[in-house]
Amino acid sequence: MKAVYFRQGTGLPYMVTPVPEGATPEEREGYILNLVDDTAEVERLYRSGGEVKTCPIAPGPNYRFDVLTERWVKDAAALEPLAKEVRRERDLRLQASDWTQSADAPLTTAKKAEWKTYRDSLRDVPNQSGFPEKVLWPTPPT
Repeated sequence: MKAVYFRQGTGLPYMVTPVPEGATPEEREGYILNLVDDTAEVERLYRSGGEVKTCPIAPGPNYRFDVLTERWVKDAAALEPLAKEVRRERDLRLQASDWTQSADAPLTTAKKAEWKTYRDSLRDVPNQSGFPEKVLWPTPPT
């Protein structure tokens, strides 16, 4: 057996200790004690509605399990480094096309409009539904 101590109010396991046969684990203030089988995957346990449950496997990296909704949600903090990297790439692409919008750019009015549309699409990259994990980069005009 294992003693799993859950922090009151979080529903998440805080500490796990083995329980020798015949022993009684001690109660700890501020924690809820549950005994589980040695085969239980403690890292997937949580407490909800007074019972110990096993959360499903994460749908991918950068997710955390929300005990209140009992669902996996994207962890924005974990995605921030990737989001910064994608924004940096977007900024580089914008910078590389800055020349297309100057008054003396050797482009027709129609081509300038195509480049403007492309640049607007670059600015909209952070609004894409899969951002920052799945980005559909716009194709620059030829």
